[in-house]
Amino acid sequence: MSNHGYRTDKPADTYETHSLQTGIAPVGSAPLERQVSQKEKVEIWFIDPLRKLEGDDGFVCLFICFPLIEAVVRYELEVPDDVDLTFSDNSPALKWVASFLTVPEAKARESWDALRNGLMHRGMIKSATSYVLTGEKSDRPAEFNGDVLRVYVWVLRDRVVDLLKKHHKKLWNDGGCPLPRITVTS
Repeated sequence: MSNHGYRTDKPADTYETHSLQTGIAPVGSAPLERQVSQKEKVEIWFIDPLRKLEGDDGFVCLFICFPLIEAVVRYELEVPDDVDLTFSDNSPALKWVASFLTVPEAKARESWDALRNGLMHRGMIKSATSYVLTGEKSDRPAEFNGDVLRVYVWVLRDRVVDLLKKHHKKLWNDGGCPLPRITVTS
């Protein structure tokens, strides 16, 4: 696994979540352990795996992206976790999703409901919205062609990655859902 110059031989599920002792010199050529920064955790657990997805992984990519999008919406709009995001007409969340997906505000609620709510609650995009998932290149993550929602999966993924890079230090700073402390062996 590679992270901007950091290499580990351990898969992600073998990281330990305890803190290191300080003041103890390593013996011989024993590997050194160090704590992982917030930025590295976001890269290890979200950015790097998202970037590895391609081809037929697009559907699974959406499963990963929509909870992350919701985390960013909550952070940017300062909506606490114990408060529902409201998607009423002219609500800040509706405007944010419309802007992010590049769909009209009038279609943003339908898009969010079909994609996020369908995937998270039913494991499938809701059939009330006709949609096409594509790996084609575009300058936008989604658009409506008539009544058909066209999602450019890899563009959406790249926009989510950009948001994670922008907000990695702040998204999981609350006490309710912090990223665990981990160490890597170098």
